[in-house]
Amino acid sequence: MIGTTISHYKILEKLGEGGMGVGYKAQDTKLDRTVALKFLPEHVSVGSADLERFTQEAKAAAGLNHPNICTIYGIEEADNKNFIVMEFVDGQMLQEKKSSLSMKQALDIGIQIAEGLAAAHEKGIVHRDIKPENIMIRKDGRVQIMDFGLAKLRGASRLTKEGSTVGTAGYMSPEQVQGQETDHRSDVFSLGVLLYEMLTGQPPFKGVHETAITYEIVNVDSPPMSSIKTDISPELDAIVLECLEKDPAERTQSAGQVALVLKRARRESSKSRVSRIRPVEGALPGASQSEPKWNVIIGVAAAAILFGIGMGWLLFRGPEQSHPLVMRFSIPYQSPTSGLEDGFGGFSLSPDGSQLVFGSQRDGRLFIREMGDTAARIISGVGDADYSSLAFSPDGQWLLFGSRGKLMKHSVKGGTPVEICDLNRGYMDGSWTEKGDILFTPEWGSNIMVVSAEGGSIPRQLTTLRTDQGERAHLLPRPIPGSNAAFFTIWTGASFEDALIAIVDLSTGDHHVLLRGGSDARYVSSGHIVFVRGSTLMAVPFEVSSLQIRGDPVPVMDGVLADGTGGPASISISNNGTLAYISGEMDFLPTDITIIGLGDKRKRIVSAASNRGAPLFSPDGSKLCVEIYGPVFHMGVHDLRQNILTQLTFKADNYRAAWLRDGSRISFSSNEIGRYQISSVAADGRGTIQTLTDQPGNPYPSSWSAGNILAYGITNKQTGQDIWLYDAKAETKTRPFLQTPATETAPKISPDDRWIAYTSEESGKPEIYVQPFPSGEGKWRLSNGGGQNPCWGPDGRRVYFEREDEIFVVPIRVEQGESLSPGREELVYTAPGLNRFDVSPDGRSLVIDQRIIRPGQRELKIVLNWFEELKKKVPVD
Repeated sequence: MIGTTISHYKILEKLGEGGMGVGYKAQDTKLDRTVALKFLPEHVSVGSADLERFTQEAKAAAGLNHPNICTIYGIEEADNKNFIVMEFVDGQMLQEKKSSLSMKQALDIGIQIAEGLAAAHEKGIVHRDIKPENIMIRKDGRVQIMDFGLAKLRGASRLTKEGSTVGTAGYMSPEQVQGQETDHRSDVFSLGVLLYEMLTGQPPFKGVHETAITYEIVNVDSPPMSSIKTDISPELDAIVLECLEKDPAERTQSAGQVALVLKRARRESSKSRVSRIRPVEGALPGASQSEPKWNVIIGVAAAAILFGIGMGWLLFRGPEQSHPLVMRFSIPYQSPTSGLEDGFGGFSLSPDGSQLVFGSQRDGRLFIREMGDTAARIISGVGDADYSSLAFSPDGQWLLFGSRGKLMKHSVKGGTPVEICDLNRGYMDGSWTEKGDILFTPEWGSNIMVVSAEGGSIPRQLTTLRTDQGERAHLLPRPIPGSNAAFFTIWTGASFEDALIAIVDLSTGDHHVLLRGGSDARYVSSGHIVFVRGSTLMAVPFEVSSLQIRGDPVPVMDGVLADGTGGPASISISNNGTLAYISGEMDFLPTDITIIGLGDKRKRIVSAASNRGAPLFSPDGSKLCVEIYGPVFHMGVHDLRQNILTQLTFKADNYRAAWLRDGSRISFSSNEIGRYQISSVAADGRGTIQTLTDQPGNPYPSSWSAGNILAYGITNKQTGQDIWLYDAKAETKTRPFLQTPATETAPKISPDDRWIAYTSEESGKPEIYVQPFPSGEGKWRLSNGGGQNPCWGPDGRRVYFEREDEIFVVPIRVEQGESLSPGREELVYTAPGLNRFDVSPDGRSLVIDQRIIRPGQRELKIVLNWFEELKKKVPVD
């Protein structure tokens, strides 16, 4: 629609999309003003309940006239489209700012939200979807509440079905969660959640998935804010906790009352700050103390400062100062100096801070940037690198990474990558010791291994899981310089906020717990351990000689992106005090599941914020089996007709599913006993979980035949990755199907049970092959140029597969009964960030799972001389 004119509104750009409509920025050609237009989704028909609710939104919000509520100009219809015309708000969503707010900013924003809600409640209007995405902060600081799409006029008929919920998980009131009647006190509860989050940097309800969050909302009391931030006053703590009361009758009864208490807290906070104000050491006259923009830095440093990190490096290398200047700036991924097209993957600073290496999210290329240069260069000879696991050697001359089942190193000066050893399932993380060894975790749920960086040797096990003490995985090894020990993270099956930080002796493998509550600890040369607890960077003084902490951990930075599924923090710290990080919150594999009608428009069926992925169509096409991402992965079924998710597993760590042909059960890989087994559960969640296989290695189901034979992949240290079969009716239930020196994965049995497609790396890279099933002569290669994850079309005469971010199809012709003749591969669909896909049983649709680049991942933040700031917050002596 961009560039078109609807009525007298010229569409300028798309602003966003939600469950109740699509928003556009437009120019009102009659009144010569910029406005925002909100259209109904195309699938909503005239006379539907959605159209009624859309009209109600306009009528409700049009009756509001308050500076903290977005103004509605009118509701119009043109070209068979219904839309609301509203004020265009030029600013940022609270979602983008909430992790970096000061106490004063949080109070100012909270006061304005409360006053806007109070005005709406006076007119009998309840918002019912207060959340950070519906709060806009204009450039002049004014806060405006957006989207009364779920508003309900007092006395209006209820438009949602009985027992349904309307709102956003995490911000809904207990009565919303339970589908009960709501009033203005439901908004007060949501306001309490926002205030708690803005003032503490943490949500009051911390469930790892939607079901857990809603359980906590109804049943679990939030801890006082003062237990997280000690400078929060008792009165402020009390009003927020009163907003979060489960019973509406015991809750704060009005938003206006909240606004009054917040104003008192702001006044008291201002009085207490007056006596504490001091000049900021090293600050430039007239410079803002917030993160400087490029033009500010250039204005201060003049023409001698280079663009990007080169600019910061020159400042750092300037004349000696008794108190070096702490400098902050960012590198946007789309800048001409970053070298990236699709967002930062992993990154690592060299030990001396002179180099930065980072990876591409899309194709695994690696880039290196000298700090004094103006642009990055590609590291030649490296493709398909595991960009999330980059690590420099202690001397800064080598770079460690994983690629295609191999642990690799590469000289920063160029040349050819050197193979260190094989990996089993995948490379979790690794680091170098001062003696020249590599510590790494070869697969999920594993122990830490050690291998010589020179290569040519077999890795040996360093740590041993104490499963009787609840240890489920040893991860993120970080050697401690000047010692014969290393930190690592112990995952116990809960959130990584509750993980354990341990120390291991590199000679004996003995380990003991040092800290509780956090992950990804590392020693920095300022004399501290730094680690993450949720999205907060923590620090505590540490004595290397005794391997002991000296004091209690202290929060030093909020809003650091952390991986909730593996524990690593998106940070890198050099020995000279340079910090690089990506801002954000703890994340769990953010994905967007979309159904693509072949030849039709896409239809999004699961929101990007749901942390669900790996979708598989049920045999009748009415449901999707999905993985529910969190600290522990679970299996679930998403009903496409009712748009309801049913969680199937609640223990252990589960992934990689396969439907039985009759749709009655789902098999999956489960780590409930401390090692992976193939298990099976009823698709409706009833009954008990059954164990199918229990053999050494890490098995995962891939597909079932009509005769109930399961083809599955398995990884073990002796034979690598192979394909096996499970047959419950056979005397020997499991047997190898394809066991070669090459890697074979993802076996898929054809609809007629005559063929099996799979991925093999026998040619040196992954390709798609087909051979007779369950036995027979012949093997045919279908792909040309790489391919993974084969999927059969419903007629058994087409095989789909993926290559990087593209989905292809190859037609197959069966000749003389036992011979295949593959056709030419054709591109079907391009999906940036493609993770997994599946073909619908009728062959008319694809379901795809795409990785989402969060806003915080679009720029890399750099802090020079960060140790100066760290030492002030956490003194070593």
